[in-house]
Amino acid sequence: MVIVGVTGGLGTGKSTVARMFMDLGAHRVDADELARQCLESGTDNFRRVVEIFGGGIIENGEINRAKVAEIVFRDSEKLEQLESIVHPFVHTETRRLIEEIKRKDPQAVVIWDIPLLFEKKLDGDADTVVVVAAEENQQNERAVKGLKISPEDAARRIKKQMFLDDKIKRADFVIRNDGSLDNTRQQVADIWKQLKNIKS
Repeated sequence: MVIVGVTGGLGTGKSTVARMFMDLGAHRVDADELARQCLESGTDNFRRVVEIFGGGIIENGEINRAKVAEIVFRDSEKLEQLESIVHPFVHTETRRLIEEIKRKDPQAVVIWDIPLLFEKKLDGDADTVVVVAAEENQQNERAVKGLKISPEDAARRIKKQMFLDDKIKRADFVIRNDGSLDNTRQQVADIWKQLKNIKS
């Protein structure tokens, strides 16, 4: 089995690239999806987060992630409290899912889709690292569209992340996702061939 950490900046298209790898036969473990599951309504973690942030973050019975994001980007103490709840859950579930995949398919290529791979010093848990990169203006446009936030908010969030150039320097593979989808797909296919060689 090969664990491939796929990371990059906000709006670089990590999830698009992860889906392209899945189309070629990879399995996927999505850290953002696990973070969503952690905060599902009715769970202990849901209650703990509401205690910290107050009832104003609830919308239609669910935690409004955009409201939480807005708060933690301005309040580092709240961010630490949130991460102390979410990260252990995501870590445990990631390990469980990878073990489950390994049991079913010992030769699997696992795409570990994780935005904070380097920031949380988890790159050592991956066998190889792919960084998805794009021009900052494209990152901004995608973040505005995908997260439904203002261009100013998108720019602020991008600036707060680890510099993309620093991630690129530490990558085993880099996918430029600022051209056509076909171009991105071709880069994914080229890397996939190399991953199959690592695996065998």
